[in-house]
Order: sequence, then C-alpha cells, then structure tokens
Amino acid sequence: MSGIITIAGSVYGSYSGQNLDIVSGSPTINGGSNTVQSSVSGVGIVLTGGNNAISLGGSADTLVAGDAASGGVSGDTLLLTGNYNTIEDNGFSGGGVTINGSYNNFSSQQRIETSNIVVNGNNDTVSATYMNGNFVIAGNNALVYANNGAFTVSGANDTVFAANAQSILVTGSGATVLVEASPGSTFPTALLGGAAQATQDSTPGTTISITGSGANVTTYNNNDTVTSSGNGNSVSLLSFGDSATLSGGNSSVSAQSQTETISVAGAQDTVSTSTSLFSGTPSSTVPSSTVAVDSVVAASTTYNAGTSTIVDTIPGGGPSTVNVTAGGTSIIATAGGTYNDSIGGNSYTIGGGTKLNLASGGNTVNVADGQFLTQDTLGGAAGSPNTIILGSGNIVDLTASGVAAGYDILSVNGSGNSGFIYGAPASSLYLGGSGNLFAVLANPTASSTAGGLLSIAGADTLSVWSGNNSIVANNGASLFVVSGNNTITGDNAALTLQGDGNMVNLTGQSTISDSNPWQYGTSTNTDNVQNQFTVQGGQFNLGGKDTLLQSSSSAAITLTGGNSATLNGANDSITATDQLYGGNNIILGGSGTDSVHLVNVSDSAATINANVNAFVTASDDTGPKIGDLNTNSNEHLLFIGGSGTSNTVFAAGSNTQVTLFGGSSSNNIVSGGDAGNNSLNGGLGGGNLFRAGGTNDVLIGGAAGANTIVSAAGNETLTGAGLGNDLFSITGGGGTDMIQNFTGQLVVASTLTVSSETVSGGALNVYLNDGTHLIFSGLTSVSQNGNLFTH
Repeated sequence: MSGIITIAGSVYGSYSGQNLDIVSGSPTINGGSNTVQSSVSGVGIVLTGGNNAISLGGSADTLVAGDAASGGVSGDTLLLTGNYNTIEDNGFSGGGVTINGSYNNFSSQQRIETSNIVVNGNNDTVSATYMNGNFVIAGNNALVYANNGAFTVSGANDTVFAANAQSILVTGSGATVLVEASPGSTFPTALLGGAAQATQDSTPGTTISITGSGANVTTYNNNDTVTSSGNGNSVSLLSFGDSATLSGGNSSVSAQSQTETISVAGAQDTVSTSTSLFSGTPSSTVPSSTVAVDSVVAASTTYNAGTSTIVDTIPGGGPSTVNVTAGGTSIIATAGGTYNDSIGGNSYTIGGGTKLNLASGGNTVNVADGQFLTQDTLGGAAGSPNTIILGSGNIVDLTASGVAAGYDILSVNGSGNSGFIYGAPASSLYLGGSGNLFAVLANPTASSTAGGLLSIAGADTLSVWSGNNSIVANNGASLFVVSGNNTITGDNAALTLQGDGNMVNLTGQSTISDSNPWQYGTSTNTDNVQNQFTVQGGQFNLGGKDTLLQSSSSAAITLTGGNSATLNGANDSITATDQLYGGNNIILGGSGTDSVHLVNVSDSAATINANVNAFVTASDDTGPKIGDLNTNSNEHLLFIGGSGTSNTVFAAGSNTQVTLFGGSSSNNIVSGGDAGNNSLNGGLGGGNLFRAGGTNDVLIGGAAGANTIVSAAGNETLTGAGLGNDLFSITGGGGTDMIQNFTGQLVVASTLTVSSETVSGGALNVYLNDGTHLIFSGLTSVSQNGNLFTH
C-alpha cells in the first residue's frame, strides 16, 4: 500500500498524520492524527495521541486509546470489524466508535467523555460508564454500560445500563434497560438515605420509548417518561414522578415510589406497585398481576387501566384512582381507592372500602366477604345492568338517592348477607346460599313503577315492598310480599302476602299466608279479586277475596271471607271463616275425603261444591268478630254434591242453613247446630240423613226421596220428598213437630208412646207421652203399628 507504514513487533514510535498498518506485536504509537489499521489477530496496540482513525479487522486484538492519567486525549474514531477484541478507551471523546464484529469488549476509563457509539455486531460489551453521547445498538445480545445521552436499541436481547440517560428508544426485542440516577449507584443515594421527596429532585428525567417486544426497562431516575407500544415488555419505576404508558399487550409496569402516573391500554397487561424503597422495608418482587398499593404511594398514584389485569391487595393510607379506559379488564381492588369505569364489560373483585363509579354496564363485581356496600361503594348511573356477586357476611344498602341500583343484577351465593335494594326496571336479585335476608323497596324518586326479577332459591328470606316484580321462590325460601301486582312462582316455598293484584303459582309443598285486605290498605275494595293463587300441596292461609286453584297433592287451607277456592288435591283440610267479605266458595274436585270446617258463616252464603267425599262442620264463634259482626248467628251453607258422593255436614252451636243441590248426590249426612233454628234442605238430591240440632229446625228431604229425617228437641218442621221412601225419626223432647209431605215411614222413639190422636183443620194431630205434638199436614189418617207410622 502506497504511503502506508507497516509496523511489526513490540516497537515504540512517534507518528503524526501517517497511515499505519499493524501486522504483529504490541506496538506503542505516540503522536496523533494517524490512520491506524490492522487486519491480523492477536496484536496489541497502544495509542497515546488523539484524533486517530482506527480500523481493526482481526480477532483477539487489544487496543488502548488515549492517556487515562492525563485525560487530555480525544477525537479518536474506531471501526471494529473483527471478533473477540478488547478496547480500552481513553480518547474517543468527540470521535466515534462503530463495532461491527462480535464478542468484542469495549471499555471507557476516562472520567468525562462524549462520543457516539454504534454496535452492529452480536454479543459485544461496551463498558462506558462515564461516557456520554448517542448510542445505537443494532446488534444482538449486546451489553452496554454508559452515563447519559440518547440510546437507540434495535437488536434482540440487548442489555443497557445507563446513568442519567436523556432518551432511550427500544425498537428491538428482548432488551433489558436499567437507568440509574447517579453514576455507579445501584439505587440513588438520596433514596437510600430516606430523605428524598418528589419535590427535592427536579432533574429532567429520561424519555424511554419501547416499540419492540420483550424489553425489560428499570429506571431509578426521577421524572422519567416511559412509553411502551410493543408487546411483552416490562417496565419498573423505582423513583419519583415517573410516567409510564403501556399500549402493547402482555406487558407489565411496576412502581415502588409515589406520584407515579401509569396508563395501561394493552390487552392482558399487568400493573404492580409494592412497598416503596424508602419506607424502610424494601419489598421483594410483587407477584404477577398484582397492584399492591402501599400507604406511601396510595394517595398519589393514578392508574389509567385499559384491558389490563389489576390486583390491589395491600391496604394503603390514602385512596388510589383508577380510570378504566377499555373493556375486558380484570381488577382485584381490595385495598380501597376509586375506580372510574365508563366503558363497561370489566370484571372486579372489591373489598377494603373500594369505591366503583360504574357509568356503563356489563361489569361483573365480586364482593369480598364481610363488606358494607353503600352508595359510596357502588355509584354511577349505568344504563345497562352490572352483575354484583356477594359471598358471605356482607351488609348492603343501595337505597340512597341517586344510586342506579335499578340497573344492577345482585347475585348472592354465600350466607349471612343482608341488605336493602331498590326494585326497578332491569333489576334482578338472585338469592342462593342460606341465611340471607334482603328487602326490596320501591324507589320514591323513580319515574317508573315497573319492577324487576327477584329469585330466591334456598333457605333465605326476602321481603318485597315494591310492586310489579317477577318473583321466583324455591327450595324452602321464605317470602314476605307487602306490595301489589307481583307475579310469584316457584316450588316448596313459604309466602306471607299482603297487597292485591298478585298472581301466585307455587308448586310442591308450599305455605301461603295472605293477610286480610283491611289490615294494610287505606280503604277496602269489595268488588275486585285481591290475589290469585295456583298451588299444589302445603299450608295456605287466604285473607279475603282471593282465588285459589290447587292442582294436586294434599293441603291445609284457611279461607277468610269472600274467597273462591278450587281444590283438586287429595284429603285436603279446609277451615273457612266469613269475616268482612262474607262466605267462601269452595269446589272440591280431587280424591279421598276432604274436611271442611266452616266458622262464622254469615248471611252471605258459604258454597261447597263437592265432587268427592267431604266432611263438613259448621260452627259459630260466639266472641267478637272482625268487622263488628259481633252478633253473627246465621250460618248459610250452599252444598252442591256430585254424582255418587257421600258427604257429611255437621253444624254446632248456631242457626245453620244448609241447602244441598245436585240431582245425583246421595248418602249425605247433615246435622244441624245444637242451638236449633237450623234450616236443612236436601234440594234435588236423595238418600240423605238430616238431623235437627235443637228446636225450631226446618228439615227438607231431598226431592229424589229415600231421605232419613231426624227431629231434635221439638218445634221442628220436617218435609219429605213425597215418593213414599222417606224415613222420619221422632226423638221427642216436647214442642210441636210439623210433618209435611209425609209418605213413607215415621218412627217414634221406643221411650215414647201415643197418648191421643185428633183430626183438626185437615191435619192429623198425634200427642206423645212426653208432650210432643206431631202434626201430619194434609193428612187425616195414617197407618200405625206400635211406634211405626206409614202412609
């Protein structure tokens, strides 16, 4: 090469402005402004001057550039294309370094130096702790130690440690970046001393941009700004006043200080903060998917969370604020703070006084056990339902003004929860578990009176004060409904009911107690049906003016005036009173033998239509009656028997009117009340046994004949069917018994004898030995054989 000086061996020479080719040995070159090149391996070069242009293409070479002692050498440039070379830099300030080879080790020992360094090779190491400048790392697996300046990292799996860097751009993948606040410190000195505060360090921070993937960035500088748009990146903020924005997916950001602002908008990102470094007890790395808000950082940390995973587990000394900016977020917030969600479609687990402002619906909120939920916990005005899931031991009051609980779905899975909520359109309550107690109230400020869906599926208690709800109760649930126009369905439930216009359909063995209308209403309405019930078996207590349809099974039923009950079960037991609303209408159509007890039957007739065997008793309560019917002494029973039935009607202690209808009914037993004044009418039936109860009774045999009519204490009126097959039985007791339409047989008790007979006014008069007077109306003679009379 023309003009090139070849240097071989370990020589010591002075050159200035020369082209030098190092071919062997370990020469020392004094002077400067030389062009120094070497393409061989294993040489050792020492340059003591500055402004040299150096090009090394061999391997395992060593180069010492500049004088570290004087610090006055600068301006060298280096192009390193070989591999496994070692460079000690003391003179590249103002020059530049380009490393294209691999496995090279470049180190800067000078105190103050500014140079641009480009690393294109792989597995190179740059130890430039005190070097400033522009660093471009395009190779892979590079390790760079530097002071400040601008860093561009575009290779894969590069590692950069920088003290006081001004900007870092990571476009490659798998990079590790550590930015320290002071040279040589693992942590900033002020932080370790515990005296630093955010206002005490106003040094401009580092700007870090990550567009690649898999980068790991840790910063100890204050006021750093980190932006990550790539995927799978990790950012750790260990200083004050930092800002981190993650828009890529599967990334994470953690903070161990205060006054941080973190914005996460990528999918499946993680935000984590733990005990700060200056709190005295530095924490280990917090678990993945954890936001642990410490007392130092809680009051000043804001998270703008998109589709990230946030878990907030350590109680803090002040509230955090989380602005949820996208759907699909999973948030565990059990350490307090405020979460503002205007997007919806997120999943929350809350506790520790956390407040949710849900301005949009579609969220799922799991509430930790033992919480107190109020409007301070669940706020906002969502226009579509949010699902709130309770565990155990929670107290709920969502009835404050302005609470949009009308748009929530409250699901209770645990036990021992209690609370108040509003019933409103689109609201739903699902009570599972056991031992839960809830009241659903009407919202006094709501513009609509429409109700919601209320479901209770276990050993829980629900009290409903709002109307127009759809209520489902099953498996031992207890319902107290004091409102109107609800639809109640279910199975094996207990229902206490007030209000009117309710539709009830309960299957299985259920219990119903329906209060009398005047017990809760401001006025009585005797024109309309109060509530309607469809049931199977169980205990049913109807207050008045209700309708009941029993489809099957066996039931115990109490009817309180004005009810209409159709019973198709088996062996039912019915107690029917007739307080303010008069008699009940009972249709018996099932199987077996039904028992009916009539109490306080007023002038409004009780009607029984029995298509099955029935045992009926009628009694009068001599005490005070509801509705001031204190003198009630008339029991009026209209009894309709079906074909082939055999029914029994007993009255006791009252003036009973019993009328039997049904042309095919037969073999009915009817006994008047002991107080007398009974009226027993067989109607069109036949084969009936009528027994007068006292005195002044009227007994009319069924028109089909074959009746047995028995007198009582006297003054009875006994009327036969006139078909010649009735049997009259006279028991005596004094008084006058009128026998009408007598054909058939009349038997006088064996203790009685005939004293005399006369005919007067076209009637046969027979006087018995105890003073009883028998008048056979319309007859002047009958056949007599002892105590048996026939006609």
